[in-house]
Amino acid sequence: MAITLKLEKREDKKGRQLLNSGKTPCVILTKGKSESFQVDSIDLRKALLSMEGKTQSITLDADGTEVVAYVKELQRNALGDVILHVDFFAVAAGRELILNVPVIVTGTAVGVASGGKLKKRGYELKVSADSTKFPESVVIDVTNLNVGDKIKVKDIELSDARILDNSERALVAVA
Repeated sequence: MAITLKLEKREDKKGRQLLNSGKTPCVILTKGKSESFQVDSIDLRKALLSMEGKTQSITLDADGTEVVAYVKELQRNALGDVILHVDFFAVAAGRELILNVPVIVTGTAVGVASGGKLKKRGYELKVSADSTKFPESVVIDVTNLNVGDKIKVKDIELSDARILDNSERALVAVA
């Protein structure tokens, strides 16, 4: 799902004043520079809730200029319910990125049905891919796993990306 956020040049208000007026301060980081913007807090929250993780790109409409970016860092208040600041990093099309991608396990293993226990040992994979073809997640189907079977990094195939983790690392096992 494509996500677009409309940003405005940051006014000369302090962060707390922006937050009180319904805006969240944010920064777009590009090679060697950064630009300060503000985004509607409700729109930002909706966009972040609809994302699969930090590996989903966002199109930022920064005062009429569209930029493809990823969330680099999110700062929240102590309770975690208010986003205080967001750092986005912009990427050029065709540039190779290295990011951690979430691992999603699907299915019910045959070995679990016969008394085994599914053990998930990997929650993220370090992946390298073109910025326009970056996977949002890695999905592992465990339906055919019996007791004693495991899926290692080397068993995962991604069409447009390379996994940089240790190829012998077990991600899922049925014990």
